[in-house]
Amino acid sequence: MADEQFNPLISPGSGSAGAGGPRHPAPFGAAGPEDDEFDPANRSLASALRISFVALQIVMVVLIAMYFFSGLQQVPEQSRGLRFLFGRMQDPEPLEAGGYFVWPPPMGDMLLVPSSQQEIVLKNEFWPQLSQQQEAREFSKLTEMDKFNLVPGKDGSVITADHNLAHTRWTVQYQIVDAKLNQETVPLSIVPSLVGNAVERAVVLAAAQTTLDDIMQSRDRLSTRVRRYAQDFLDRIDCGVMITSATYSAYPPIPAQASYESVNQAHVQAAQAKVEAERQAREKLNQMAGPASLTIRRLIAEYEQLQALAKGDPAREREALAKREEIDSLLLSGAVGGEVARLIGTSRSERGELVASFRSDLERFNAWIDRFEEDPELTTALLWAETMTRVAQKNHEWFSIRPGTDVIIIELNSDPERARRIQKERYTGEARSGLE
Repeated sequence: MADEQFNPLISPGSGSAGAGGPRHPAPFGAAGPEDDEFDPANRSLASALRISFVALQIVMVVLIAMYFFSGLQQVPEQSRGLRFLFGRMQDPEPLEAGGYFVWPPPMGDMLLVPSSQQEIVLKNEFWPQLSQQQEAREFSKLTEMDKFNLVPGKDGSVITADHNLAHTRWTVQYQIVDAKLNQETVPLSIVPSLVGNAVERAVVLAAAQTTLDDIMQSRDRLSTRVRRYAQDFLDRIDCGVMITSATYSAYPPIPAQASYESVNQAHVQAAQAKVEAERQAREKLNQMAGPASLTIRRLIAEYEQLQALAKGDPAREREALAKREEIDSLLLSGAVGGEVARLIGTSRSERGELVASFRSDLERFNAWIDRFEEDPELTTALLWAETMTRVAQKNHEWFSIRPGTDVIIIELNSDPERARRIQKERYTGEARSGLE
């Protein structure tokens, strides 16, 4: 008997012989009694498959849309954007702030480069190694007991132009001014370390050209040199970075702290004394000559210089004479005030009084000459009498000498009794004047 082969069109239980005889399969497409029982399940399964396929299509469309819309990116303020497609930069210039489409990864990408000022701090590069307790204290308050020796390789410092040491801490601000050039040269992640290395190199070079006093007092000079040297280094590698400022704090070595502070204090006191002296000098000059004091000082200095250079030179002597006339005209003008103006006014007043007195004496002398020409003896007698009256009116001791005396002895000491009498009379007159 040959093996029976499985036929899916023959239902189970059918055979070639047996009860009921052979059964023939129903024609394809005709519903038998068994198919009627499975129709609802088939229809439910088919409906579920159709719904799942539609949902899958919708999800795929949404995912594809989300994938493409993920390329919409925003460039924020204080930043510049660089779009890349398959690793190549797309735009000739960096993108300003705004929204842009970027091909999603892995095809494209957007790199944001900050355009605002960035800051780095060189804290320990040129600073001694201190403990936490020492760091909490002010550096100028540290003493030799805190840290006496500097260990090379651990304690940072700079060597100055006058062969001294100094400790500095730097705060540097920089800005990426050309984002495209920057990314073509160096990665964005190493820009801070690149700027820090450039500034370290510049600090060493600039400090070697600056004295300790200038480092401590003339801060702008060292800052300018450091900024220039660091910028030159960055420009040579074309990294698109510009250093905008470099500020620092500086101190001498701890062992020399007290000595330097004492010297610095002496300089400060000297500067204060100089300022005070200049102030007093200005006050004295203003008291002496007013607003024109500086001009007068300048003209006098020029006149003295011309006098020293003249020494027989007629041209220089004429220049000196002209300068003196300029000084005289300024002194006699109304621009001069103060004590000089008072002295000039007093001199003018006294000159007028003297001229008037001399004129009066001259007129009186001329009158006596006229009298003497008319009657010499009478005029002589009158003058002698007037002279003796003037002498007698004053508290003078006088004596006469006989004609024909050969030897004259004059005692210079005055009579004490007469001196007391004169003093008493003066005091009595003053007391009476006070009572009146």
